[in-house]
Amino acid sequence: MSIPIGARYTVTAKGSAWKEVCCENCETQFAYQVERTATRGGVSVLWLDNQGTEDRSNRAAQSALEQEISKATEVVACPTCGWLQTNMCQRLKRRRLYIGLASTFVIAASMLVAGVLLSFQPPDLDYSRQLFISCGCFAVVGTLASVAWWKRHNPNRRHPGKHGRDAKAASTSKGVAKPTS
Repeated sequence: MSIPIGARYTVTAKGSAWKEVCCENCETQFAYQVERTATRGGVSVLWLDNQGTEDRSNRAAQSALEQEISKATEVVACPTCGWLQTNMCQRLKRRRLYIGLASTFVIAASMLVAGVLLSFQPPDLDYSRQLFISCGCFAVVGTLASVAWWKRHNPNRRHPGKHGRDAKAASTSKGVAKPTS
């Protein structure tokens, strides 16, 4: 049982904003809406400043919401050419890395659990050792494969244009398009 020392305030602010984007590929202007939520709180010690704590919590939640909305990015393709902008590709790649690493972790953990359970079987000690070794190898190989999968991922690789598949033929070794004369 705890001793009450004051009032606790929690404020949740919800909001949305339109983000304007200029397509890197075809230079079309388009917009999409982002929605975010921010929660902040505070404690009024000994109930001495309830209104002040509530006001500070409101301001903190609004400030956090504005910050979240200002840095928000959603994965939205250009409505004209289907191109994903660089910051959207980075978000997609990060999500792909998390999925790959989580999958590797789940499979390696299940192999480890199976190895632990099989280690209690006295006749097959060699088998459980092999399972532990294979679990470790799988974790290393799976992590390396996830990182390679993440590095190679390019959501725009099938799109024609100055940054897509046609750009490879029309670019220098540094990836900059050659000017046409």
